[in-house]
Amino acid sequence: GDGKNVIKVSAARYGSQGGFDLAYFINPLGWREIDLYWQDGYVGGVQGDADGRVTADELYGWDGATLQDPSDSDYWLWSSGVNIADPTSTSPTNAFSPNFNSPLLDELTISYERELMPDFAARLEFFYKKAHKQVWERGLFADGTVDSASNYSEAGTGPETGATYYGRTARPPYDYQQNYDKRYDRYMAGQIVLKKRLSNKWMLDASFTYADWKRFHKGEYLGSIGPNNGAFSDGGQVGPESS
Repeated sequence: GDGKNVIKVSAARYGSQGGFDLAYFINPLGWREIDLYWQDGYVGGVQGDADGRVTADELYGWDGATLQDPSDSDYWLWSSGVNIADPTSTSPTNAFSPNFNSPLLDELTISYERELMPDFAARLEFFYKKAHKQVWERGLFADGTVDSASNYSEAGTGPETGATYYGRTARPPYDYQQNYDKRYDRYMAGQIVLKKRLSNKWMLDASFTYADWKRFHKGEYLGSIGPNNGAFSDGGQVGPESS
């Protein structure tokens, strides 16, 4: 700058911290869960006295019509962190892509500041941020194949939105993490700042910002709910105490 005009340009790239989540994701002794039906007192097809205590022979799987063998993972209501072929196994079931890396954030800031009068300056700023290579968690089948759109088919149309929703053919029992190749989040903003230092008994510190945030899926949408539309918190989350 020349004392009255100052131009600043800043460019940066940041890599996200992995933390312990990376280790927890493949820890076979972390959170493990199998959900089954409990039929108190119902053993061997005979309903006996209910005592309010859970025993292994009172647990059952379900196929939508009748109770099933709880040792058959095809009839579990839900499972997580468990090897479906051998629930007692301590071998990792989840997996990472061999090319998995830290998510990236690119940032560009440009500002121009001009002194309008002594102790009074105006500044124009532009911000650009791009978050990419973010974590994409997909289902993983026991044979090592990763969940894909071919596992889903059209199941109907939502009565309110008219959007097509999809049903899943088979539920993958494990999880797989990779980076999005194309999908990214973009933030752009312009800001004007007026600032006057305290002199002549008055001061000013004011700003106005216009920002735009968008997510570009680029076809990489498949996640825990498949290709279905998910809830988008446009406007932010509002707690009951402040609604």
